[in-house]
Amino acid sequence: MEESYSSPSAFIGNNTTVLEMEPHTSLSPIVPALMFAAGAIGNITAIVVLLKSKKENRRTIFYRLVGLLAVVDLFGTISTSPVTFLQYAHFPQWYGGDHLCHYFSFMLIFSGLTTMFVVAIMALDRYIALLHPYFYAGFVTKRKAVYILSSLFIFSVAISSLPLIGVGKNVPHYPGTWCFFDFRSEDSTGKAFTYIYSLTGLLIITLITASNVAVIATLIQMRDTSKTISCNKDEICRIDREMQMMIFLIAVVLIFIICWAPLMVVVLLCTTGTIKHSDELDLLVIRLASFNQILDPWAYILLKKRHIILCIRWIRKALRSARGKLALQTNSNNETPESRPLPKIGVSDISQSFEKSLSSSFRGLDANIEDRSPASLNNLLKEFYVNIRQANGDYYSRSSFCVIRQSINRHLKQPPHNKPFDIITDTAFTTANNIFKAMCKKLRKEGKGQIKHKKPVAKGDIKKLYEHPRAFNVNSPSGLLNKVWFEVLLYFCRRGQENLREMKPQDFQISEDDEGKEYVHKISSEMTKTHQGVEEEDFEPEGGRMYITGA
Repeated sequence: MEESYSSPSAFIGNNTTVLEMEPHTSLSPIVPALMFAAGAIGNITAIVVLLKSKKENRRTIFYRLVGLLAVVDLFGTISTSPVTFLQYAHFPQWYGGDHLCHYFSFMLIFSGLTTMFVVAIMALDRYIALLHPYFYAGFVTKRKAVYILSSLFIFSVAISSLPLIGVGKNVPHYPGTWCFFDFRSEDSTGKAFTYIYSLTGLLIITLITASNVAVIATLIQMRDTSKTISCNKDEICRIDREMQMMIFLIAVVLIFIICWAPLMVVVLLCTTGTIKHSDELDLLVIRLASFNQILDPWAYILLKKRHIILCIRWIRKALRSARGKLALQTNSNNETPESRPLPKIGVSDISQSFEKSLSSSFRGLDANIEDRSPASLNNLLKEFYVNIRQANGDYYSRSSFCVIRQSINRHLKQPPHNKPFDIITDTAFTTANNIFKAMCKKLRKEGKGQIKHKKPVAKGDIKKLYEHPRAFNVNSPSGLLNKVWFEVLLYFCRRGQENLREMKPQDFQISEDDEGKEYVHKISSEMTKTHQGVEEEDFEPEGGRMYITGA
């Protein structure tokens, strides 16, 4: 939407009422031209950014509404700005007569109402998605969203067309370069249209504000819950995505309220006679409303998560740099031998220490490994691979076994030894490596040297989760979802079960315990490509049982 802000008396047509206006002696098209450029470039950029965003984002209803908002704002800018430039070029006369005045007013009303409805649908989309997720998942679809938006567009066209059929009337407004309906009309039809327009706008603003307050409160509660309860990565990412969408929506709503609320209030107060007519005030509020279509796309572009992260990183980097310079200056003035920081120990130091310890243990088997020929070292490694144990006599795990061989190889090849051979790949060590592989298979087959994992969650912590008032509250959608996901991950997603996605309903069974409570448990084999089965006694009797809700 691009309005001008100067002109004297307007063209008087057969059906167009002209308000009394004081003539202006000069006009400058610079400001409306800048507003048009900012609105057009911003909305086109926002559309391009949306089209290039992630595919999963483009499919969501919310981001499609963001794209629709950019299209509507671009349409409003392009459809009205040329008329403004035309009036500037033909100043001080209104060029185009009744038809152009009706067109301009229709476009202002239609684009304004359409923007309001799109923002309202965006707010309701977030409200239903967060506060009523089951209803949202089962009822809200893209097809239904299209039907609702189409109905609202038709409603906007109907409202905008009322002045064309005599319910209200379109007139040029001060200073004569823009047309709008006459909200100072004294006849009943004019007042009726004014009430319809202003009350519709104020009702939408109230609805949007209430929805956003409820959504913000819910997101804050979700954030607090995620801090007190160990949420999985997907849940945290979902909350972050909701927060990102909410930040953008809050920005759009604030811009919308700041830009449109003054116009609605002024129109309503003028109709009721609460305030006196002021040309300057009318011009101010319509200009303010025009800024909505300019600021919306820039809010999306500037508040995009990647841009926010870049800004935060830049700020953090600047703060760290400033603190570093300050600390360096302070240390240079007050440094003493006792205050100097201890040297840091790197990974290479730990590696060298381990290799020295390893070679020391190796010497216990025979002479220095660094001085041996490949053939002699091959014979020594055969014995070493068979007899190596931990300090307590237990076998090493297969992964640790591999790391030890790699460490020996690295120890020999690095300075100061610089051996030209490789104990892992060279054919001179084929016999030793065959024994190494045989030992790995033996360890896996006999179940020796297995990594002993701690229980994923201690019993006391599980008890705390179930006793928490909100964590697993089955009476709320979020609590029920938390309970189901937690129990699935705890009982069925043990490490090594990477093929869970291949499981089918027949892999599970519903049974009853001694108390008659029903539970779900897995009845399929737990053998996987990397795990050759799990014995029943390895798990507690109650493990792998997902009880029905309320049991």
